Amino acid sequence: MKKFLIAACTIAGILPAGTLLAESGPLGWGERAFKQEMETDRPDFTEGTQTMQPGHLQVESGYTYTSDDDGGDLDEHVLPELLLRIGVIDDLEFRLAWEGYISSKVDGHTDDGLSDFSVGFKHRMYQQAGHIPDFSFIGELSLPAGSSELSSDEVVPEVKFLWGYGFERFDLAGNLNFSGPIGEEGRYFEVANSETIGFDLTESIGAYIEYFGIYPAEDAIETTEHYLNGGFTYAATDSLQLDLRAGFGMNDAAADFFTGVGLALRI
Repeated sequence: MKKFLIAACTIAGILPAGTLLAESGPLGWGERAFKQEMETDRPDFTEGTQTMQPGHLQVESGYTYTSDDDGGDLDEHVLPELLLRIGVIDDLEFRLAWEGYISSKVDGHTDDGLSDFSVGFKHRMYQQAGHIPDFSFIGELSLPAGSSELSSDEVVPEVKFLWGYGFERFDLAGNLNFSGPIGEEGRYFEVANSETIGFDLTESIGAYIEYFGIYPAEDAIETTEHYLNGGFTYAATDSLQLDLRAGFGMNDAAADFFTGVGLALRI
């Protein structure tokens, strides 16, 4: 009888815990059921304002090819362009980003290796209401963990201010970014911005057109770059998206052409 009571008490304690775990998100907290539509930060330059639901994660990955024949013939391949997003609490996510393997061939000479990686967070500060758009903020640090040929050898900070409007037939969004990258003559200040319009072609296929620019400080030897690009997304399921994009540089300092494919999986 005593053993029976012990077993019964043990089961009584395990069942509620098991039920609670079954109802929580895959990471052990939050709600298991998705409360929002899937939104990705790829394939465009612009980061979206939406944060991951608490207790869930999203893996985004892809491949990019870039070519340029201004000042030397460039062929560059980058993969897996990994971005891991984890919902911590409402309106806050942890982010880990890593471009991965980079192979860059310039005038017949090839440099390849692994990139640095960055850690950071995204905080959604305001949800769209009337004429006031969504506002979010990203803070991140790039850490010098890559190959010697590719690493900055120093920590690089970056902050991004994100905005977005959602309308019935299309969305507008943009970013304003500030960073302190390392160049040939040391650290310099850099601003980047983007504006994008996205729209649905069907229930599962979307498209976008985007401009983005990169503006180094006037005293840096690096020069301003302007780009125009566009692409398509395909929602294979509610939690799996495939993408395709291509773009070109609008001035001599920018790369002539780039294209890429990728996917995003929400868990």
